[in-house]
Amino acid sequence: MNLRDEEQIGKMVLHAAFHVHTLLGPGLLESVYEAALAYELRKRGLHVERQKAISVFYEGQCLDVGFRADLVVEGLVLVELKSFETVTPLFKKITNNYVRLIPLRLGYLINFNVPHLKDGITRVVNGLEGKPLWSRDDRESGPSNPPITPLPLREIPRPWLIIKQSITLEDAAVEEVSREGAKGAKADLKDAIMGPLVSNPLWTHRARGPIPSNPRPIPSPLRGTPNLPGALHP
Repeated sequence: MNLRDEEQIGKMVLHAAFHVHTLLGPGLLESVYEAALAYELRKRGLHVERQKAISVFYEGQCLDVGFRADLVVEGLVLVELKSFETVTPLFKKITNNYVRLIPLRLGYLINFNVPHLKDGITRVVNGLEGKPLWSRDDRESGPSNPPITPLPLREIPRPWLIIKQSITLEDAAVEEVSREGAKGAKADLKDAIMGPLVSNPLWTHRARGPIPSNPRPIPSPLRGTPNLPGALHP
């Protein structure tokens, strides 16, 4: 079979493993997951070998050793199952050796004792081009999110500089006339506010200056006695 057939079988193995993990959950023995996964793969029409013996040759002699692979699917994909809290690098090395000794080009180390099965799957290859675990065949090559090139910075003109450059001599004259008019309007407003206060006899010496020598008496509204500005009355 070609490379695509091996990848398709690998995807079917992963889909079946997800189904088993969804139904059984984590925390069971490896033998339970092995039997359930083998049943699920056979139900999907795949040929599965359980506990397949792995021969080891040394200088032309076959050694009588007890290496066995958990599952071999369609004679192309190795599946090693674990149910541990943590998968150590030793487990990954053993799976890699099994793939090399059989020999196969694709294998999976699946740890079912995790809350999310995607965190317990390790892909092992032997002379097979590695590819992302969740890649699609129809996905285009290249990065999915190309880097964003920042736009070149450019100097932003200041608004006050534009206004200053656009003023002509005629505009300057109009601005001077407007400024003089604003001063006159300000003086008129001051006279309108301060005029009644200055003419008021109750205006104190602090606002008007020193008290005159002969101030005009102001009749008191209470006793009718003369009342001088600034004088205190009980």
